[in-house]
Amino acid sequence: MPLVQIKIDQAGKPPGLPGVARQDLDISVDVVLSAVGGPFKQWRWSVIDEALDFETDALGTAAIVSPSSSTTVLTPIDASGTYLVQLEIDSGSGLGATADDIVRITFYAGVPLATLPDELPQRIPAAREYTEHNVPNPAYPLGNAIGWAYTIGRWFRGVVRRLYNVAPRAGVRITTASAGPTVSVVRAFYMLAPTFDGTTYTCTIDPPFPNAFYGVSITPHESVDYGHPKTWAVNVVSSSVFEVVFYDNADAPTGADFTAFVGLGDS
Repeated sequence: MPLVQIKIDQAGKPPGLPGVARQDLDISVDVVLSAVGGPFKQWRWSVIDEALDFETDALGTAAIVSPSSSTTVLTPIDASGTYLVQLEIDSGSGLGATADDIVRITFYAGVPLATLPDELPQRIPAAREYTEHNVPNPAYPLGNAIGWAYTIGRWFRGVVRRLYNVAPRAGVRITTASAGPTVSVVRAFYMLAPTFDGTTYTCTIDPPFPNAFYGVSITPHESVDYGHPKTWAVNVVSSSVFEVVFYDNADAPTGADFTAFVGLGDS
């Protein structure tokens, strides 16, 4: 067990707790790091990973002001994200001589993180983070015990699953020539080539959705052979099949060029 703990503080924020990571800090305000324990012969602070601004692809420039002091400052906090810092102490055998002489901790600085897992922003773990981000949460009220896995789990169960549920999961862009009539697929995503019997387009999702509780969005396009349809109707037949009928200005079934997007098909 480490002989020392790191306490994280920032002006304008509640006092930190020894050995507890934080995710409530602001950018543009220095972070104070304190070694709790000892006395020790020496201290050595270092930044293992710091935040990366993914929008500008710029790495933060934070540095330790006094790397050999028991209390130091990390500045500037100029990028929103996760910072991972390390402290080595000399408890009698040299700096960082044993595993108990080395401790790491993380903190997040930036805009407040979303409470719900399917909302942004969510924290992005540091590149070399393991279990250092031990901020308490509802699952681990005494401190997150699984580190980055908790954060990534929220991403996949929340943000990624929301996109998977709501965003289009299949789609097709087709044209129809009056001769035949002949249906041609311009582009397809998880859909087979639709068939057209002169009245109804039958569209097949491949692989099928878990159920038939999905929606279909139709975008008609100007057709060389059929012009622009007046209106259309969609019938969801099953977890893998839906039908589309287009109508011309005389309300008669007609062919069309169109794009179909299918989404909200997950249970």
